[in-house]
Amino acid sequence: MLDTILKRFTQEDPRNKVPKHKRIEHIMGKAINDPLVNKHLYNGLLPPNLIKGKTVLDCGPYIFLSGAWSLYHSASFVTGVELNRAFVSIGKKTIDEFYNDTQYDLQHRTIEDLVQNDDNFYDVILIAGTIQKLPNKHDFLHWAVEHSNYIIIESNQTSMWHYLLEKPKWWTEPETTVFDSVYKNFDKEILNELLNSEKYGAWFQDFIENKLPLHQYSINTAWSKIGGTSRNTATNYVSPNFFEYFFTYKGWEYQSIHSDYLTKHMPDYYTFPRRYCVAYKKVGT
Repeated sequence: MLDTILKRFTQEDPRNKVPKHKRIEHIMGKAINDPLVNKHLYNGLLPPNLIKGKTVLDCGPYIFLSGAWSLYHSASFVTGVELNRAFVSIGKKTIDEFYNDTQYDLQHRTIEDLVQNDDNFYDVILIAGTIQKLPNKHDFLHWAVEHSNYIIIESNQTSMWHYLLEKPKWWTEPETTVFDSVYKNFDKEILNELLNSEKYGAWFQDFIENKLPLHQYSINTAWSKIGGTSRNTATNYVSPNFFEYFFTYKGWEYQSIHSDYLTKHMPDYYTFPRRYCVAYKKVGT
């Protein structure tokens, strides 16, 4: 039945219904046009042995494939919090083909409202492709560590690294003119030399990926009710190191299984400076 679930959610993905010349053929978050890629993605994000018998919350589940995936792998209950009313409607219609609504709760709701008003406890929280759109990430993270034992975060790396390391991206970059005014070609040349040198290559990549805290101001959010009300809504994009500092300070432990799996099975997407997935577990649970 899993293959049928993956096929149906892929068919219902709104991004597969746009004109072909406008269609994004590659992964930009959780929904793409290839069921096999979705299978690899969710094996990495929500491994079956992690969610069996657990309550799962997905913040920003799009059309809620995570819900059907989790129930198929014996999660006890799945909750989704999705801003877009149309996506909620599609998600409910599609998951109802396989499961009844006593097993899940897909809510049309903002994450801000969740943080302010939800006092439920969730064994596992997933926030994939959504955290960068939150104007106040601290509020969400502080809420999450009080309401869960296990948190998985997946997102784009900050686009500044694409610019400086001259790596191609899959989306338009309105900050390029800003970057052009801040950085020079000489900066790019030196950074790329360090990254590719025999002496500093491994050290330098480890430093920028795992040790250098980074916030990048961005106006490329365009999400009403999450980051504001206009297409020029601003936010701060953060690197994985931001979460490492936060969760280490809270006494949580990094879990490498998600990143290890995604890097191995989806290397085109989960290598620096493209996407990343980090996860942390409360010590003693």
